Amino acid sequence: MKLAPSMLHPQQNEEECFSLSLDAQIQGKDAEGTKFKEKTSTKKISSEEAVFELKTRVCIGTQLKVSLFVPKTLILGNPLKLTVSGEVVKAVKDSGNHNQQNIFLKLNKNFNIQKAI
Repeated sequence: MKLAPSMLHPQQNEEECFSLSLDAQIQGKDAEGTKFKEKTSTKKISSEEAVFELKTRVCIGTQLKVSLFVPKTLILGNPLKLTVSGEVVKAVKDSGNHNQQNIFLKLNKNFNIQKAI
């Protein structure tokens, strides 16, 4: 298998993004301003952006809180709950599922890590 040059050497200032599916709970306000909570999973995540599907309609500029559930692994002795927040910068209707939209969230630099119970 041959990799493209950009995959071998990321460009300076280019954020590495991982296609990673983690269970997540999203909290915030929907397009009508009503508080909501919805369980989903991430599609991609980096230190600057998270991408996931939502059934709940949200507006660009909406602040959302994302709780990610990181399972126990050989390296990670205990499961963790990572909480981040950010602003919706893009919402795209999912062509495969008309009831959902792909949400692109620009993450804030603040985060909270807790041992999951």
